[in-house]
Amino acid sequence: MQESADGQSARRTVLLLSALFFFSGATALSAEVVLSRLLSYVFGSSHLATSTVLAAYMSGLTVGAYLASKYTARIRRPIFAYGILELCVALFLVLLPELFRAIQRYVIALTIPFAESQAALTLIRFGVSFILVMIPTVLMGATLPILVSAFRDDAVGKRLPVLYAANNLGAAAGTLVCSYIAIRTFGLDGTLRVCALINVAIALISFKLSPEPAEVRTEGQPEPDTAESDAELSPRFAAGLAFTQGFTVFALEVVWFHLIGTVIGVTTYAFAIMLAAILLGIGLGSLALPLIRRLTGLSSLQLFCWAQVTMAAGVAISLFFWDRFPDVISLSLRWSPEWSFFAREVVRFAFILLLLLPTTVGMGVALPAVAAAAKRDSEKRSGELVGRIFAANTVGTISGSLTCGFLLLGRLPSADILRACALLALVAAAVPHVRAADRIRRQWVPGFAAASAAVVVALLIFPGWNVQRLTSGSHYYWTPYEPAPNTELIHVAEDAQSGFVTVVQSQHSGENTPPLRVKTMQTNGKYEGSDEPMEFQDLFALLGAPYLKKTERSMLIGLGPGRTLAIICDLPFKHIEAVEHSPAIIDAARAHFPDFAGRAMADTPRVRVYCDDGRNHLQLSPHLYDFIAVGITGAAFSGTGNIYNADFFNIVSSHLQPDGIFMMWVQIHHVFDHDVRSVIYTLNHVFPHVHFYSTGNQGFLIASRQKLAINTLLVRALDSNPAIQKTLQRNRISSILDLLQLNIFSSEPELKAYFASSKIAEAPLIYSDFFPTFEYSTPFGLATKITGYNFQPLSLKRLPEFEPPLPAFEYHTLSAYRYAAGGDLKGAIRSLELAQKEKGSPVYQKQIEELKKRSSR
Repeated sequence: MQESADGQSARRTVLLLSALFFFSGATALSAEVVLSRLLSYVFGSSHLATSTVLAAYMSGLTVGAYLASKYTARIRRPIFAYGILELCVALFLVLLPELFRAIQRYVIALTIPFAESQAALTLIRFGVSFILVMIPTVLMGATLPILVSAFRDDAVGKRLPVLYAANNLGAAAGTLVCSYIAIRTFGLDGTLRVCALINVAIALISFKLSPEPAEVRTEGQPEPDTAESDAELSPRFAAGLAFTQGFTVFALEVVWFHLIGTVIGVTTYAFAIMLAAILLGIGLGSLALPLIRRLTGLSSLQLFCWAQVTMAAGVAISLFFWDRFPDVISLSLRWSPEWSFFAREVVRFAFILLLLLPTTVGMGVALPAVAAAAKRDSEKRSGELVGRIFAANTVGTISGSLTCGFLLLGRLPSADILRACALLALVAAAVPHVRAADRIRRQWVPGFAAASAAVVVALLIFPGWNVQRLTSGSHYYWTPYEPAPNTELIHVAEDAQSGFVTVVQSQHSGENTPPLRVKTMQTNGKYEGSDEPMEFQDLFALLGAPYLKKTERSMLIGLGPGRTLAIICDLPFKHIEAVEHSPAIIDAARAHFPDFAGRAMADTPRVRVYCDDGRNHLQLSPHLYDFIAVGITGAAFSGTGNIYNADFFNIVSSHLQPDGIFMMWVQIHHVFDHDVRSVIYTLNHVFPHVHFYSTGNQGFLIASRQKLAINTLLVRALDSNPAIQKTLQRNRISSILDLLQLNIFSSEPELKAYFASSKIAEAPLIYSDFFPTFEYSTPFGLATKITGYNFQPLSLKRLPEFEPPLPAFEYHTLSAYRYAAGGDLKGAIRSLELAQKEKGSPVYQKQIEELKKRSSR
């Protein structure tokens, strides 16, 4: 009876420790999400920086697992030691924000001299990433071997799968909670503090559960022990298989994360969905391992082989469905035309989970199975073996991440990399049949061979993806997939940074106009620009040009088809830098938009195009600029929140001349009113002088440290420039000054009234690196029908100041256009009457009469 009670108590302890390991996994992945985001501020959001950060993170886990494996035999109270590790992790998470701020300052200073060398930057990034994440990841990596060592020698076969599953399931939950709730609510630093509190609670409970110096033994009702029959591989051979499995897993994950933006969206939540689906599948696979062993009677080695075949089969099957998500959206809209944000996220998650589940379940089975198949020295505890196997696996993950991220992605099509990963998984499954044939049951070999052959056939017959369907972008606004008539896909390129860049050519025809062939550039289906005659990207630069005081050096962040860059080239700048993070966009712009990007890039004495993250390039630049323009329009994209916060605005300010002009594009449609106001409020927090223009569904911000005023002499010169005149005529306006009718706020009283307005429910916030709420809020706006906002009620409808002043009649004429654009027809009439009086002729009479008729309706 006493023996039974002891057994029940031990099993309760195991369940409690599994629960603790669940929450430990949740906080570990939450910390990883935050760490990755923080390091992107220093290194940029390029795929090379991401792969570097990931590799450094996994390196720490490797060191932790290896060190733990060396010393587990000396630890007499493993559960207590586990609690100490969690307590140390909590302490580091609390200190991390301040530590990061200090490191950020030194890293920027260190990397500036190496800004032109990608190799040197990568080495510095890896070194700093390694140092920053080493402490928490070493501690995290040590937890599993130490916790496993608390049990008797059959722990590898019986307890490891449960603990590994609990940790991965917790990690999946942590990823979703962190991304959807914690960061939006608490910010990055607040999320770290919440994680620290959870880790402290884990530590305290661990101290309570820790027995006196002795091993926890699961006595009472004995469980089937397969340890002897499973000990089939030498530890070195098992480590080699674990390495290969880790390499395959992370190579697949890098490709999956690359595809995610094209398939279900490029928002920060889409990446959370992908990561959670991967971790959930791995956790379920590990949790099911004991049940599978009992039902099949397979040894751990056989289970590893079949898990690898399952991974390969899952990859092969998924190839046929990656381009099918637009069909899922079309089907969902037949069911209901209205889908809320969270309903859409559930559909996305279900699609990705089903797509990856066979592969990820195989991943979850393979690693614990190969660990259980390794021969154990009776003099060594289970924790040491687990540490070595997991360390080898983590080295494989680092190698797979770097190989795929640095060498393969962007050079090979992602479909081919997936095929190669599937074949590598089959090789890893076949090797034990050669090296350990005497330990593989002969009756399983024909089935294994047939399954492997079926996978190879599937890989060979895969016809490739329907690129038009894959890159339709229907996931962005949740619209049905409908192939556009008279549209031809003339260019498709896949790069590691942005996904799929396409150029489509369509024919437009009207009743009284000749057919017009229009080229449109898209990134993962999202509109980047076109060569249509009228396109506001032409006017974007011209909107900021009248404010310029000097024209020595300028920078444009975001290229698209190059229309904005072409206009900047028409301005009298001596040095022009264009920064675009996607090489595929640069190539497509040069090849298919020769009148814009092609013409600008040919001006090599003045123009330099950099393939880099815009924020990273700017903070490493040694120059001061007269004009910095940010032409990125997709506020919901993962990483774009980095340029809509006070920290980035401070970087811009530090790289502007005292009278320099900063201009940025702000998406207004499908964005909440409080988010738009907070962006303007944040900008005004850094720059004392801010003007705001809007077309109704797009916003344009102009800022400077000195008073903003229209440079009248420059405007006259630009209006007489033939290239500028051609652009104005193409967009059906006669002067740059005609754009002033788009002005909304150009005075401090207007901004103060806007910031204090009670018509917007939420008070304005200051967005920062540690509080990137804008990026986490805008995807919610995509699920709304917001088409824009009417800012006119808070506008005084006055023109900016002019230096030197305009002639009175011209000023009143422009004022009339501004009043009319704002819906104040009486103000427009008054201004035209003043202009007519100043002009001394009835040239405005017809316009006045038309406005009076409209006003009287």
